[in-house]
Amino acid sequence: MTSKSALQTWRERWEFLQRERAIASAPDLKFQLEQQIEECQQAIKQLEQNPESSEITLPLSLTNIEHPSGTVQLTSQFYIKREPWESRSYQEMEKVAGLVRIKAPRQMGKTSLLARIRDHAAADGYRIATLDFQET
Repeated sequence: MTSKSALQTWRERWEFLQRERAIASAPDLKFQLEQQIEECQQAIKQLEQNPESSEITLPLSLTNIEHPSGTVQLTSQFYIKREPWESRSYQEMEKVAGLVRIKAPRQMGKTSLLARIRDHAAADGYRIATLDFQET
């Protein structure tokens, strides 16, 4: 990989981490993201100063690709935003008697979407209750 594409990869990683930090509510997750952002900033600075540097490697998370199964982590690069459903869910939380119902076929990201909605609600200071009416 050339230095230019390594620089672009680090910049893309930095942008992704910035977006994740903006939506994360858990202090330990924010701390972890801030450390990764700092690592990206250092690599970007070094590559900008020395474009031919071979000492800078790609971020470990980009070289060891995760294989998502089940709930996709909040910081996962593989999560696909469900718009307009995410923003509608956040708006519904603002209502006094708001209700969010998630219904979709299997393996469509319902649990991952729910995790993000819960994280967003916790960040806004809401108390969370989840009801699961699935038959066992």
